[in-house]
Amino acid sequence: MPEIPIAGITKEMKGKPLTMLTLLCTVAAVAYLWQTTAKAQDVKLLYAEVTQINVGLVEASLERVEAQIFDVQAKIADKAAAHQPVDDVYTDKLKELLATKERIERQLAKLSR
Repeated sequence: MPEIPIAGITKEMKGKPLTMLTLLCTVAAVAYLWQTTAKAQDVKLLYAEVTQINVGLVEASLERVEAQIFDVQAKIADKAAAHQPVDDVYTDKLKELLATKERIERQLAKLSR
């Protein structure tokens, strides 16, 4: 292993202190910026993953609401086909579900941006 001339380095540091100080500050700044940049990239990656998970959850919620809308519409169609009066409960539930579907679609559009 090569021998490091410590005496020569210390002589250089004493002879040119401003140069050595600038060199040390530059090395410290590079290390700091490298860590900061890595952290920013990690945050961006995690944000993208969380957004993707949120989109999946909202899409699942939308599918659930659409299935409920289909069920209520089927009940209304069955009542109408049997020439029975459709209860207000079904029409109110359908209106509520359609409003919920619109809200979820807006939320999904906001997350997809």
